[in-house]
Amino acid sequence: QCVAFSPDGKYLAAGEGSGHISIWDLSTTQRVAQCENPRGPGVLEFSSNGRHLANANFKDGFWLWDWNPPHLTFHGPPPSAKGMVNGIDLRDGIVTAVHLNPQLLRRWDLTTVRELPGFPIEIGWAKGFPAYSAFSSDGHLIATKSDRGVFLWNRQTGAKLPELLGSDVTGCPLAFSPAARSPLMTTP
Repeated sequence: QCVAFSPDGKYLAAGEGSGHISIWDLSTTQRVAQCENPRGPGVLEFSSNGRHLANANFKDGFWLWDWNPPHLTFHGPPPSAKGMVNGIDLRDGIVTAVHLNPQLLRRWDLTTVRELPGFPIEIGWAKGFPAYSAFSSDGHLIATKSDRGVFLWNRQTGAKLPELLGSDVTGCPLAFSPAARSPLMTTP
């Protein structure tokens, strides 16, 4: 269902529809840790320092685990993290989540588990499912989609950047190029 590589490239987290999340050591091809999210993983993401793993889904917000190979320890969700989430990023001690209802970019301090100021964003729906969002690899940009196009946002300030209008592929995955400046879409 979803995968994430650790920043050092040594581990792969893989989520299954059954709700299991497994972490694999890529050098030995052995599973080294496993946990469960009964609601099922929708998005997995390692923190930029590799010490945390986040799992978000479209129904119940997100959950955090502390990752100290080969130990995966449940960290818990922040108390206000419930809601529909379709994108998540962990960087510089801050969890950033794209919440769909209401349409907000929400942020939490990982150490204090306190919610920080967020800001409104625009994201669409396709065939009853939320459209995709993506974070740039450098952590500066967020891309969201609606039936009007792709929107770029500054992750720190919430400033809306130039739009890429005219895209009607709301239900297609969205990603950034490795240079982190250009969002890419797949087509159905």
